[in-house]
Amino acid sequence: TLTGTITKRDLVVTADIDSASQSREYDGLTTVSVSNPTFSGWVGNEGNGVTVAAATTGSTLSAATADADAGVRKDVTLSGLSFITSGGADGLVDKLKNYNLVHDTSKKVTINPKTLTIDTAELQVGSRVEDGTSNAPVSVLEGTTGLDGGFVGADTLTLVVNTGGMVYANADVGTDAAVYIGDATKLALTTTDSTVKTGNYLMSIGSSFADGGSPLVDSNENLPATPPDTGGGLTVAAGALRASVVKPPLHPE
Repeated sequence: TLTGTITKRDLVVTADIDSASQSREYDGLTTVSVSNPTFSGWVGNEGNGVTVAAATTGSTLSAATADADAGVRKDVTLSGLSFITSGGADGLVDKLKNYNLVHDTSKKVTINPKTLTIDTAELQVGSRVEDGTSNAPVSVLEGTTGLDGGFVGADTLTLVVNTGGMVYANADVGTDAAVYIGDATKLALTTTDSTVKTGNYLMSIGSSFADGGSPLVDSNENLPATPPDTGGGLTVAAGALRASVVKPPLHPE
């Protein structure tokens, strides 16, 4: 007599990812909102009229990403359901014995970095000897971050203006000279907290520097020196953004 084995067939439970969760701003959470769970994989008409609610028990279907960090097309894990083992109508339990309940692994979401705006009220410009460059020695005031807040949870970051990040209009000796954005890639976010990831945030230059838009500066310093088009046909070139801070007197040798 020949014998063989018939293995269970996978019955996949899937669900729609709510629009607000499909692409959202970094908020420190892994939770993904889903709705309308359905099955796929029934043999023939065995699943006619069978709903997920009728065939499963346990907690409500839930979904989450592996971590809360910003990223594109992050995997979503569905969980929280199991087949009923008793009751049910029309021999449903007997039908379910031929299936494995499997959660859909194809769902993806995008978590976008949260935008932080540079706060010029928390910046200061130091004095320096004329050196033939237009570099402005801009730093963050002690006890401040140089940013207008908006951190998620206990996250704290600080603006760093590296040499060339902010400049004077020219290299001439003088006072009360406006400070501009120079090389936008020289602006960065930093933190002393190893649990905080700067990649979860972007910097916005903000209205303090330019009318007509707020071009973004990538916190990982990988954008070109010229910020992108801010919309409305206005392209803001490097060095064209006016700041509200001013240059103090210079002291040539």
